[in-house]
Amino acid sequence: MRQLQWDDRTFLRWNGFIGLEVDVQCKGIQFWNKNGLALQIHNPEIRSNGDFFRTYAGSIKKLDENRQLFDIHYDSLHWRGADFMSYWDEKNLIFDQLIIFRPDVKWASRNGNDKELPKINIPRKFFNTIDFNLISLKSLSLNNDKNISINPFSELDIWLENYSLGASEYSIPELIDKGRAKVEVYNFSDTTKSGMERYGFQQATLNFSLGELAIQNLTFEPLLDRKAYASAKGVQADHITATVPLFRVDEIDWVQCFDKKFEAGKIYFERAEMKVFRDKNYPPDTNRIKPLPRGILLDLPWLITIDTIQFEAMDISYEEKSDQSHLVGQISFEDVSGTVGNVTNDDHTIISRPFMQLNAKGWLYDESSIQLSVKFDLLSKQNKFTMLASLAPFNLQKLNLALEPLARVRVKSGINNKMEFRVAANEYYATGTMDFLYDKLRISILNKKTFEEKGLGPSLGTFFANTFIINNRNPHFLFARDGYVFYERDRKKSLFNYWAKIILSGAVSSIGAENNKKEIKKATDQRIKEFDPLN
Repeated sequence: MRQLQWDDRTFLRWNGFIGLEVDVQCKGIQFWNKNGLALQIHNPEIRSNGDFFRTYAGSIKKLDENRQLFDIHYDSLHWRGADFMSYWDEKNLIFDQLIIFRPDVKWASRNGNDKELPKINIPRKFFNTIDFNLISLKSLSLNNDKNISINPFSELDIWLENYSLGASEYSIPELIDKGRAKVEVYNFSDTTKSGMERYGFQQATLNFSLGELAIQNLTFEPLLDRKAYASAKGVQADHITATVPLFRVDEIDWVQCFDKKFEAGKIYFERAEMKVFRDKNYPPDTNRIKPLPRGILLDLPWLITIDTIQFEAMDISYEEKSDQSHLVGQISFEDVSGTVGNVTNDDHTIISRPFMQLNAKGWLYDESSIQLSVKFDLLSKQNKFTMLASLAPFNLQKLNLALEPLARVRVKSGINNKMEFRVAANEYYATGTMDFLYDKLRISILNKKTFEEKGLGPSLGTFFANTFIINNRNPHFLFARDGYVFYERDRKKSLFNYWAKIILSGAVSSIGAENNKKEIKKATDQRIKEFDPLN
């Protein structure tokens, strides 16, 4: 027998549903039944026509054999447009809106899974159907019975629109698929596993019915400054700061996400800024191999299939502190835009579409336009890829921002008229050709201690490895010479380091004298025989 008490007065009850004639001056309502459901409402306000119900603070609890199944506390609740006669006649609960402010929900986890999402049960004993236009949960907090939170957000809002639910038990994915669901999250912030970096965003909107995710002001930053970060790591590590004002994902299959599968039509972000700093005064991390893109995808814990990633107006800056000069070299790319197509680690997708394609364009040092096209073979266990790139004319002295601190090389003069290169590469090495047409090139080597010019000297540093004589012009006597590209990858360094050294390999070959080039090619041809072929 259910009982309703309101200021020591007993009111009518039927079919488990409450019929009320109200006194707006009452202090509270208490309701419970033999199944362990308890309802407590403070300071209710009900309009005489039954159209609007408001309560300030309340709680709903469900106990099962002295074990609490769920506990809900809230600050206030608004319920509008209820059709009581429909419930009286058919047990069909129909209403327009239910808005709950600051609900704090705690549920008992199942099977020892502390972060398992609760299921929503609509008991047939009380309802045939539930139909509504809107349920809104404002500033929701979710916890299990061990007080483990599922949403580390300062604010979480949920909207459920246009739902018609029969009496049954619904998982969260099933509930999402039944109507129009939307979630908004505000001011999220968390740290990485190491506790040395923080990431977060200002606002995220998840629209389940449209398959969309939009994030504003996405950030990633170290919690320590450059010097302290490098000291704490103890090895060479990238100090990365990144901001993305707008990040959007379209055509998401949200139901698949609950099975650790992420499928989306398009990821789009714009005006992103990324700054990377590395201090080479610390030893390299010899225990870690930096994966290439295919390896990164295979290491992901989820199956990923993204048709297109599009980026617009991105700025990238890389700085490196030399272990010899202790100065900082810098290279930057501005206004970078492009696409990455067929991003996937799903074997079934890879069989039919085996290549991932990157196409990008931007500006080097905000002065010379650069274009890049890279094709990754997702079936290749050696992570094969091909790369085509071109660089428009520009003053080569601009490269001194990187060359002087990092390679002790100074470009005294020189104009790049054309640079194009074609490369085939894999996990271990790269080979190809470069067309590097330049004029009036003059280079000086800097003294290691004084950093003053000392002429050409015997070497351009450990990377160049061979003595060579500079040709100050290409074409020379009307004949243009191709540069020969060969570089053996250091697998403990990143993809971008690999690409940079590939370009330098071709540039060194292009500016070297012909007899020197032949010696380099002879040595590299012999080394290539030790590797598996690229084709």
